[in-house]
Amino acid sequence: DLKTPLATVAGLCEEFLDEFGPAVPAEARGLVEAARSRTMRMKGMIDELLAMSASAAQPIQRAHVSSRSLLDDVLDRIRLEIGERPIRLEVPDRMPDVYTHPGRFREVFYQLLSNAVKFMDKESGVIRVSAARLGDEHIFCVADTGPGISEPDQRKIFAPFQRLLQHRERPGSGLGLYFVRRMIEQRGGRVWVESKLGEGSKFYVAIPVSGA
Repeated sequence: DLKTPLATVAGLCEEFLDEFGPAVPAEARGLVEAARSRTMRMKGMIDELLAMSASAAQPIQRAHVSSRSLLDDVLDRIRLEIGERPIRLEVPDRMPDVYTHPGRFREVFYQLLSNAVKFMDKESGVIRVSAARLGDEHIFCVADTGPGISEPDQRKIFAPFQRLLQHRERPGSGLGLYFVRRMIEQRGGRVWVESKLGEGSKFYVAIPVSGA
């Protein structure tokens, strides 16, 4: 219901530019192009929201799975997003088997890694994944050498539709981390971040060994 009118608006903008673009002032073309760009961005946000909502709404079908195999599925997508950027991924050779919902946990890995790639501001950035068992929890960490997050902003980033001021021009819905926390906490796990401005961030996901 939302995507159809957005597609119509974007299509009308394209028709206007094709038909009348050369005849209107550059400033007018710029306004129409900006309208089309913002419309497509909104469509992308809706697509992202639908994908994450579908993942969160899947029936709870837990299974014993290799967390490394779930991560490997995600890494193929992440390498496409990295493209030619000089970002290095560091992943442990071994990771624990977990009792969880495979689709949801795969989406958690994707959201954390995709954010790390999207906001990396270093020419030769590093994104590092680690995993360890601590007591009755498996703890996973996605660490990056990106811009870091201030302490006040760390309290905001897990809320829905929250986007940091410095990231407003980047694509995204502000829902990724909200869904990560929701999917994990609903199953008895924990999610938190440790970060310093200019020094990167570490996102932690802890799930019970007994299942999440």
